[in-house]
Amino acid sequence: MGMHDTRLSSQGVIATDIDTGHLTVRWAKGGAARFHFQWLRDNCRSDHRFDRKTGGRKALTESIAADLGAKDIQIENGGLRIAWSDEETESWFDPDWLAKNAYDPGDRPSKTRPEPRGPNTPAR
Repeated sequence: MGMHDTRLSSQGVIATDIDTGHLTVRWAKGGAARFHFQWLRDNCRSDHRFDRKTGGRKALTESIAADLGAKDIQIENGGLRIAWSDEETESWFDPDWLAKNAYDPGDRPSKTRPEPRGPNTPAR
């Protein structure tokens, strides 16, 4: 089973939306990020897919099925546990790792909640 840092994140995942080929993670502090299943599998740090001694992948990126999906997704300790559609393996992703590695920069979790803006509110 893939394990990243197991501490409870201040970011925290509160919901996921599954779509064809990807899932959207909604953060406790606001905001969301989209992750493609192939990217998540390729970056999984499970013992099955990652060699901790060398710091390298054991499996080739090309070996990941184009139609990879998730059989099941659970939110655990603020992170994600994914059971993959093509294997009897699971991966666990730490929410801080997900937030730091989100590849849509505008969708990273907010550090603070957005302030209300009105017609008389000066721009910062």
